[in-house]
Amino acid sequence: MGTGASTSAASKQSPRGGKATSSGKAAVGKIVAGKAAAGKIAASKTAPNIKATQSIKPKATVNSSFAAAFASELLLQAQASDEAARSLFESIDVAKTGMISEGMISAAVKERGGALQDEWTEVAIHDAVTVFDSNCDGSLDLSEFMDAMADLRAHNGKLDQGLLHLRAVAKANAKAAYDTGVKEGGVWDRGCTAKMIRSFNDEGGYWSDFGSKVVQAHAEVTGSDDKKAGATLAQFLLWYPKLLAELEQIRADWAVEAARAEAQRAEAKATEFAADKAEWSISMKRLPEAVDAAWAMGKVPLLVDMTTLEGDDKNSSFSPLENFYSYSGDVLLETKKAIVELSVKKMKTLDELHDEFAKKLLLGLKQGRSLVLLCSNSSPPLKSTFCTSARFPFEILNASRLKAAMAAERLEDTMLSGLVQWMREAGIHKDPSYNLIVPNDKFRLVLVTKFAPEDYRGFLQNQLPLDELQAVRVTTE
Repeated sequence: MGTGASTSAASKQSPRGGKATSSGKAAVGKIVAGKAAAGKIAASKTAPNIKATQSIKPKATVNSSFAAAFASELLLQAQASDEAARSLFESIDVAKTGMISEGMISAAVKERGGALQDEWTEVAIHDAVTVFDSNCDGSLDLSEFMDAMADLRAHNGKLDQGLLHLRAVAKANAKAAYDTGVKEGGVWDRGCTAKMIRSFNDEGGYWSDFGSKVVQAHAEVTGSDDKKAGATLAQFLLWYPKLLAELEQIRADWAVEAARAEAQRAEAKATEFAADKAEWSISMKRLPEAVDAAWAMGKVPLLVDMTTLEGDDKNSSFSPLENFYSYSGDVLLETKKAIVELSVKKMKTLDELHDEFAKKLLLGLKQGRSLVLLCSNSSPPLKSTFCTSARFPFEILNASRLKAAMAAERLEDTMLSGLVQWMREAGIHKDPSYNLIVPNDKFRLVLVTKFAPEDYRGFLQNQLPLDELQAVRVTTE
């Protein structure tokens, strides 16, 4: 008995109208798989030369009859000849019931099977009977026995116990599924099919059109388009593995699609923050990654704020991105507000603003908090007004130079020398929050503009070193 091809589902009848008493299927497999041992016996000078058409009369007991058949060329001939296979079946069916049971074969193999016992174990015998017992009555009739011999022949007489066991388990599972869903009296109608399809669909969502799938499935299991047609057990056992294979293929297709999508995401992510891209596009949740990526490339991120909800006035209130930063714990500089305080309301002098900017820069460098310049819809006069080498040097907009200064042994020898000198002269160093000795490497400088993507360059190019900045379009999603 082999382990690969599907088995016949022919129904069988016992001459006595009843079932055989035990699981006699797998024993047949054991008989067939004894090809090598039988060959050795046949090679002996004393072995009888039994022809394929020669019938063997049963002995007084099942075991001795089986052993006599086994100790000849009949087993080998049975794999090559249907007539010989019938003769072998008849030699085992000593009671002439038209059935052979698992127990008959198992007992004979134990008694006289020799080396076959290592290959055809009790489990293998049981599995073989389970696989080839098409109507699940616990025994093999001649038709099922012939199927087993043909299956073994197709596999060159080789027994794969593992695969045979898998087939037996699958068959048992199919029978259990049938027993669970079949109606009283052994009726498998369209309702049974619909219930099974629904259970699978509820579990995995395999089919979008449930109704069409039920119609298709019931036609497959019954072999008829008649919605009132019913399926036999044999039909169900043939169809159920195909249904499971369909589910497996769907899951495999999903896995392939998921892997393809993941590969596309990985590829997009790999190029998302590419140095040769003039602008990056991200959602707010990717903001920390984008800022760090720009900083790693020696660029100050210029965030183009596109987070204002449709219909809202982006200039009348804080955008979602600005609100995020207001609660982030970062150090904020509202440059538009500074312009108003200086030039419109005249609430602060330029020197006071320089001190304010310098203190916030010290705070960020000391504590490792990002300094975020919220420019809103204005062009802050950083180059012409707000930046000064003594307190807020324009060079900090060059991230590469700023990182080099932060890593230097002496800040006094870097672009930050004026800031450090002012800190000491103004007595700011007495406050531990501002006493900058070694900058925290978590510090980042970030600019945010609310100018539209197509407008920001024209408005900002005179006051910002755009070539030193990495533009990043930020959306909510």
